[in-house]
Amino acid sequence: MLRDGDYKCERWLGFIDEEEARRLHESQGARPVLLKIFRYSHGDYPSTWHDVPKDQFVQGCLVGDGVYAVIKKQVKLVNKSAAGE
Repeated sequence: MLRDGDYKCERWLGFIDEEEARRLHESQGARPVLLKIFRYSHGDYPSTWHDVPKDQFVQGCLVGDGVYAVIKKQVKLVNKSAAGE
């Protein structure tokens, strides 16, 4: 989600842990973003799907070639109001 409230599609790169996202921010200028995702599953088998509540976003990490979802034991959800709106 962009600061003006619009959305932009980016190439999906998968999941990244919080520490790696910090390293990418420091070394390559990666930016934190909000991802509007409705359901996710991150590699468990058989797949377990998790719904994201309508009022929450997934914390993302935007790098030069796409976007990751940030995880810390699980996908990190963010309320829209907590994102500075």
